[in-house]
Amino acid sequence: MRGEDVSTGIDVHQDFVTEKHLAVLGDSSIKRGEGVFNLSEKELNKLKLTQKEKEIIRPFYTTEELLRYYGNPKNRYWIIYSDMVVRKNIKEYPHVKEHLDKFKKIITSDFSPYGLHRARERQFFEGIK
Repeated sequence: MRGEDVSTGIDVHQDFVTEKHLAVLGDSSIKRGEGVFNLSEKELNKLKLTQKEKEIIRPFYTTEELLRYYGNPKNRYWIIYSDMVVRKNIKEYPHVKEHLDKFKKIITSDFSPYGLHRARERQFFEGIK
C-alpha cells in the first residue's frame, strides 16, 4: 500500500440534529436525532428519491459496524454523498435539495449548504477492500 492510498473517512459536521441545532432551526417539525446528511432507512424512504438521487446515497458505517478485518454488511445508516459534482448540480437532485434546505441554518461545512465538509474521493469507498 502506498501512502497516497490512505485517507481518513468522510468528515460529516452535521450528521444528526442535536439540541443546539433545534434552538437555531426553530422548527417544531424537526426532531432531535433526525438525520441531516446521515439518514436511517425510514428517513431515506420518506424522501421518495428519484433514481438519479439514489445514485448519490451510499451506505454509512458506524464504528459499531466496522471491525478489525471486516464490516457488518448490513449498515443502519445511509449518507447523502454530496461531492463537488452534486453541489454544482444540486437542482438535478430536488428531493435532496429540499431535505438539506430544511437544515441550511446549521450546515457549517466548507461547502454548505449542500456539500459534505470533506467528501473524499469515491475510490476509497467503492469496490472490494
